[in-house]
Amino acid sequence: MYRNLIQLAPKTFEQEWFYAVESFRRGNFEDALRRFGTLAEKGVPEAYTELGNLCELGYGLSAPDLDQARTWYEKAIAAIDCPNAHLGLSRVLLQSEGEGNLGRAVRHATIAARNGNPLALWLRVQATWKTICIATRDRSDPRLWAVVKNRVKIARRLG
Repeated sequence: MYRNLIQLAPKTFEQEWFYAVESFRRGNFEDALRRFGTLAEKGVPEAYTELGNLCELGYGLSAPDLDQARTWYEKAIAAIDCPNAHLGLSRVLLQSEGEGNLGRAVRHATIAARNGNPLALWLRVQATWKTICIATRDRSDPRLWAVVKNRVKIARRLG
């Protein structure tokens, strides 16, 4: 009984974070979404990234919400320059249509990769490859070829 009371009304940040993570771990995504949302309302920037992950995957929602995920990742980046938020934003941008998204996806994946995330290297390669495929399909656009050349230069420089 006492444990349930604590679970309903956590007193400290650590308790709130613990219960949010525990809800996620147990697959209770609606509760995790609610708890991370409460932390985000209190201004905990780490919660922004977690909310971005939940929205991107659609956990606790009826369907994935890439626009909302993008908003949460951008808030986390603005608040604490979170490498995991850079990685998440890169994933969302790769899934989104729109001019400039590929370039931004590469940039954010590169930032995450510099912070030691190996998955970010793979996302950077995907975004670069997608750019090359678009450019080779439409050779008439010199701007796309300039982007391809720039990506190759960046890839060579980063090793």
